[in-house]
Amino acid sequence: MNIRSTVMCIRNLKYKNLSLFLFQSIGLIFAFSIIVSIAMAQLCAILLLVLAIILLIEKKHFYSTSLDVPLLLFVCARLLSTIFAEYPQYSISTIQREIPFYFLYFALVQLFSYSSNTFRKLFICTLLVGGVIAASYGIIIYILGITERAHSTTSGYYTLGSYLTALLAYVLVVGPRGSTRGHQMLWSSLVLLYAIAIATTLNRIHWGITALIFVILGIMRYRTLLAFAIIGAIAMYIILPSVQQRVEQTIHFTSHLSDRDILWAEGLTKAFDHPLIGYGPNSFQSVFQNYGNLQDKKVGGWHNEYLRLQIESGIIGLITFIGVIVSIVLHAFRVKKAVDIIQRKEILGIVVAFGTIVLSSMTGSALFDILIMLLWISFCSLLFTVKRQYHHTPNGLSQS
Repeated sequence: MNIRSTVMCIRNLKYKNLSLFLFQSIGLIFAFSIIVSIAMAQLCAILLLVLAIILLIEKKHFYSTSLDVPLLLFVCARLLSTIFAEYPQYSISTIQREIPFYFLYFALVQLFSYSSNTFRKLFICTLLVGGVIAASYGIIIYILGITERAHSTTSGYYTLGSYLTALLAYVLVVGPRGSTRGHQMLWSSLVLLYAIAIATTLNRIHWGITALIFVILGIMRYRTLLAFAIIGAIAMYIILPSVQQRVEQTIHFTSHLSDRDILWAEGLTKAFDHPLIGYGPNSFQSVFQNYGNLQDKKVGGWHNEYLRLQIESGIIGLITFIGVIVSIVLHAFRVKKAVDIIQRKEILGIVVAFGTIVLSSMTGSALFDILIMLLWISFCSLLFTVKRQYHHTPNGLSQS
């Protein structure tokens, strides 16, 4: 090799390293800002897409996953319902505000495929730190009486509850990263902070999901933690009147459905008016007519993402998204036997976290809320690249 070719190789290597450095740096900013600053998260998402294309051109290699086709089919279903929407003036915004962010999955897959396992851990830690900031903010404004229910700087109480419930599920399933007392204390503090923040959002569905996870994992692994959780829940019930009121509403939930019975009843009748491709995205204000019977006249959705999907994108949209869910679960089952115990916990943590979002979507906006969408897309990209660390990149760099 002559001097000129050696210099060219060094220059190319530096350029590639710079591209990957920018890719990873923006990825970490994105992970932190999802629940802290939606504007920053959206900007980072766009930059990640651009950098993924640049790296794809450089390396001439695309890392594919078994989720690619199901996700693209769902995107096509959403596009189809947008193109043939009954109310195009409302649906057209989906092309700008929703569709591009599904492609973030492909960008993040390339990012994790080119990066080391250390970066994967750093990305997850950054997600958790963003959750800490949002949880702390929500708790503070709730305690100070600034708001009746905890929310973050960029989202409402339901979105914050969905976000933190997913993070808490992941943290509980994965467990402490080390066996030292410091690791145990840090993990316990994180669980405590998330749990308190979820409690102060006053979302009954998130209370139920969190309680279920605590009971199952408490019996299996964390009996002491379960005991403290029960004591803490009782203490919050005694001390906080808003929690007492919400518990009473939960006990008599049939009388406190927050208009869901009215929304769902009309939604089920509308769901079959346009069964194939639906009315089009963002059509609630035009499709729903029974405002006179609502207590909350400002309601803006069906309070059920699957009903919403059927109404907006028809059976095609609903079936293709079910295909996405099935692909995620099947992939998790396929790879869990081929990895070590640490990665197995990560896989299970991601699946349970995604499962909490799936459940949260039954009573409110979760799956297709932009913040929650960015979260589950991030989790899915992590899940489908778990085994990539044992491979080599096209330029020979080890992923281990």
